Amino acid sequence: MISNQLSQTIHNSSAIAPYNGVNPTEETSPINYQFLTRRLSMTQVVDRFLNAKPVVRHEGEYFKIKDLPVEILGNHSFNWFKKDDPTGRVEREDTPCQLKVLQQKKTYHKSTELFFKPDVEEVLNQIPEELLGKKIYFSTAPFGDGTVRYQDVHALDEGYATGCTTFYEECESESSQCNIL
Repeated sequence: MISNQLSQTIHNSSAIAPYNGVNPTEETSPINYQFLTRRLSMTQVVDRFLNAKPVVRHEGEYFKIKDLPVEILGNHSFNWFKKDDPTGRVEREDTPCQLKVLQQKKTYHKSTELFFKPDVEEVLNQIPEELLGKKIYFSTAPFGDGTVRYQDVHALDEGYATGCTTFYEECESESSQCNIL
């Protein structure tokens, strides 16, 4: 069952809800990180992307992304781009969205060692079964405080960074179900 803290809404919040999972040092590491982050077929990517979209944070608010081509979902990070490469930038919508947290999950992402650069396809591959086919949004941040001590050492040795992906549903209006954290 989702904890009370995770079922609260993110709206104009400057902080991501803390991950309430198992301490990373106590968890048994997955054996096959390549399987966890495997590349989906183009049909699978399109099917999942129809219902699961990334959101980006800007000045403490969450925004949907405009016109993210399916062809680049496995090649570009959706929350970190080179400033000098306008073709790789995410263009966000003008109006922030109101989101309700559904759950958080530890996810794995091919690491560049210096930067945490998750791509949409990696997240699409790791969506929890119970959320597949539902209209959801997601954001991904480094696990814990982003330091090496919160990384799954086995994953890091294999070239994968540990992230925390938060899955949301959209709230239609500001109400008691859509409270600010």
